[in-house]
Amino acid sequence: MSIEIAASPADDLEGVGALVQLYRCPSGHVSDIIWTAPEMALACETNEVKFFCGRCKSARFASDAEARSLLAAFGLAPSLRTYSS
Repeated sequence: MSIEIAASPADDLEGVGALVQLYRCPSGHVSDIIWTAPEMALACETNEVKFFCGRCKSARFASDAEARSLLAAFGLAPSLRTYSS
């Protein structure tokens, strides 16, 4: 997995930080995933950082190291939730 900072934000993302991630799925397809700061904050809150391959139409959860890397790129910390039963 490699992460690159987007050179310029898309028009609809004006003023919102974004990263472009190059993702290679288990089948070998390479795609770009654009993450915005609000999306990453939500993924951080719900602990659901996922990668999607448009060609396979499949997704997988990020490993702990992958998720922490993306969160760090935005300056976010992983969610520290306590669940009660």
